[in-house]
Amino acid sequence: MGNIQYLNQTLNILQDIEINFMMLRGFDEYEQCSKDNDIDILIHPKDIDKAQAELIDTLGYRVVIQNSQMLYDAKPKRHFYQDKYDLHLDVVEGLYYCSMNDKNLFVPIAEPLQKTIWEDKVKVERPWHFQPSNEDLLVHLCCHCLFDKGKIPKKYISQIRLLYEECNTKLLRTKMEWAFYKMGLPMLDVIGSGNITDLPRAYTQSASY
Repeated sequence: MGNIQYLNQTLNILQDIEINFMMLRGFDEYEQCSKDNDIDILIHPKDIDKAQAELIDTLGYRVVIQNSQMLYDAKPKRHFYQDKYDLHLDVVEGLYYCSMNDKNLFVPIAEPLQKTIWEDKVKVERPWHFQPSNEDLLVHLCCHCLFDKGKIPKKYISQIRLLYEECNTKLLRTKMEWAFYKMGLPMLDVIGSGNITDLPRAYTQSASY
């Protein structure tokens, strides 16, 4: 069995034992998963311990808990490695991002988004089974780029642009405001203009007013 076949089996088993999970992003890189190129999985807090037990005891993964400072009840990442099959699952149990003031600190995103990402998740006919709605995915990518990366990596520019075209505009506006408060709508205007790389500037300029 190859590593991607074992990854498929892993996610199938998580679904079979009724773990509430989804793949967060990087869908086009799924088949390139390795220990050096992880996939990002969100697992519901109520299922995280059950999922960890299954991954370790049944599927032969080992876990490394990320040593970072977590604020406001944020929980650290759990990195699951399957050495035999060269796999790495980067698992979180909530939407947590780096503080802009200290990259070693992680804080949770607004509570409504922690709920809607589960309420609005989408079942897909792909090996990962579930992923965020278009609106939640676009907001997540903006948060990930701005807070974790500090820039908009090239691979996300076309994804953000395409998601914007497919989103429910009213719902997207609401979720952007939940995530970025008064900066949300100016940032949405920048996305609508197509100048995705200007998002960090739009965020910092709006935040300064």
